[in-house]
Amino acid sequence: MKKVLSLLLAVVLVCSMATVAFAIDYSYVCGVCGGTTSSAAEYNEHVTKGGCGTCAHCGQGFSAADIADHEYKICRNFAGKATCDYCGAASTGTNEEFDAHVAACKTKYFNIPLAKIIATVKDIISKIDFSKVVGTVKDLAGKAVPVVKDLIGKIDFSAIKLPA
Repeated sequence: MKKVLSLLLAVVLVCSMATVAFAIDYSYVCGVCGGTTSSAAEYNEHVTKGGCGTCAHCGQGFSAADIADHEYKICRNFAGKATCDYCGAASTGTNEEFDAHVAACKTKYFNIPLAKIIATVKDIISKIDFSKVVGTVKDLAGKAVPVVKDLIGKIDFSAIKLPA
């Protein structure tokens, strides 16, 4: 019995040591930028230190070194997400192209953001309740008319001498 048990333990020991020899390399894949590494420490450092990010326009993941370049120069989903403060045109290309458009408009419109001013005025006007304004004017006019008639009634027109 001791020999069988010894043999069984020896087989378990050999198999235990062999598992490391047949183990596959595990690779860690970043869920944001898709970067892979076989080192758990490197992966954890990448994730905790914000080594990647997503494009604010298209949602695609990139490494920290590539994301700024993508968002500013490459991403075509930037189009339509910004408007020029000077002429009101929507962006049609990349961020870099839009910046060039804004710079051209800035000189053309003498650094006065007309589109932004007009949009602000439209916003203010759209919030005004004109029916309430008209009602208030009618109320004031209704109160003022009798006072004015009373004042006109008190004027002595006979004392006024008209030129001949």
